[in-house]
Amino acid sequence: MLSGFNFPESRINVGKTLFAQVMEFVPWKTFARIIEQHKGDAGFRTLGCADLFRIMAFSQLTWRESLRDIEVCLEANQSKLFHMGIATPPARSTLADALNSRDWRIYHALALRLIAHARVLYAQDASVPGIDASVYALDSTTIDLCLSLFDWAPFRSTKAAIKKGAPEMLPRVHLVISQLKRWLLGTHQGAVSHKHLDYYLDEFTFRFNRRQSKSRGKLYFRLAQQAGVVDPVPLE
Repeated sequence: MLSGFNFPESRINVGKTLFAQVMEFVPWKTFARIIEQHKGDAGFRTLGCADLFRIMAFSQLTWRESLRDIEVCLEANQSKLFHMGIATPPARSTLADALNSRDWRIYHALALRLIAHARVLYAQDASVPGIDASVYALDSTTIDLCLSLFDWAPFRSTKAAIKKGAPEMLPRVHLVISQLKRWLLGTHQGAVSHKHLDYYLDEFTFRFNRRQSKSRGKLYFRLAQQAGVVDPVPLE
C-alpha cells in the first residue's frame, strides 16, 4: 500500500460526487425563498428553477458549448445524475424553453447572496486580496465573429468571438458592437488588419459620437483638422 493512504485525510472520497459537494455550498433554503418570492416555478410542470440552476452549473463546470452538448453529456451520465441532484436529463427543447422563460431576477438575487457570503468568509483571508472591495459578476456570453475578418479575437480553431458585458452594466454594448461590425464590413469591405485596429476604432468612435450632431456638415472639416495634428500611419 502506498505510504500515507492509511490516514483518513488522505483517502479518496467514495460517497458524494464532486459536483454534489460543490452544490452543498449553495444556500438552498434561501434559494427556495427567492424562487417563491418571484413565483419562479408557477405554471411550469418540468424543470424547476433549482433544477435549471444545477444543470447550468454542471454545464459551466464541464465546459459544455451548446444545448445539444449539454443534452448529450447529461444522457451519457444518467447513472450519476441522481447523486448529483438532477432527476432526469431534460430534452434540448425543454432546456431552451426554460432558459427563455425563467425570471433572471431569481438567479441575480442568488448571485448577490453568494457574493455577500463569500465576502464574509474571506474578509480576513490575506490570500484573497481585494475581497473587501466591490465585487462584480460579469456575463460570460460570447458574441460570435468571423475568424477571417476578426483574426485579432481568436476563440476557437474555426471562429472568433468576444465577451459581452452583463446587460445591467452595459445595456447597449451589443448594439454598438453590431454597428461596428456593419461599419467595418461596409466601409473596408473585409480588408481589415489587426495592426490598425486602434485606428479603425478611433474613426468609428469619432463618427458614432457625432451621429446626431447638428453640425454633421463640418464632419469632413473636423477630420481634416485631426489629420493635420496626427502623425501618418503607413500601410504595410
